[in-house]
Amino acid sequence: MTGIEELTEKSNLNYPPSSQFIIEKMWLRIEPDFERKRITGEEQLKLLARQNINDVELDIGEGVEIKSILFSTGADASTKYDRKELTHNTVNEKLIIHLGNTIKEGTRFSIVIDYIAQGSVPGKGIHFVNESTDFPAHAWTQSESIYARNWFPCLDHPQ
Repeated sequence: MTGIEELTEKSNLNYPPSSQFIIEKMWLRIEPDFERKRITGEEQLKLLARQNINDVELDIGEGVEIKSILFSTGADASTKYDRKELTHNTVNEKLIIHLGNTIKEGTRFSIVIDYIAQGSVPGKGIHFVNESTDFPAHAWTQSESIYARNWFPCLDHPQ
């Protein structure tokens, strides 16, 4: 047995799951609702297909509710001709976005996700703190290592 084989046999090697796409840019716009302890969010993803794909799969927490998902080529996202509403489903904390047709390898495209995320327990996503005599009401996030999914859909694995 070689040294590499021994190392591989003795260790638990963990790799991030491979992805059919690359997230080139991500924009998040959130609006906190301190009374309801939740955020309303819009996430825009600029993606590059690494192979032909029909679906985009992201991690999503139980407290995240998808309102709508739009597809855009990114050519002119402000026109109705460049936007198409997409269908989706959620299975085992995975948001599966159905693109409606095959996106060819090397194609750049954008997805816009409108959602609502409930506040989570401290240290696991987004947490809301009530106003006190010492501090105004505020919110904070903890996303490492797999808790970002609790406040926005994402690839939530250490890279």
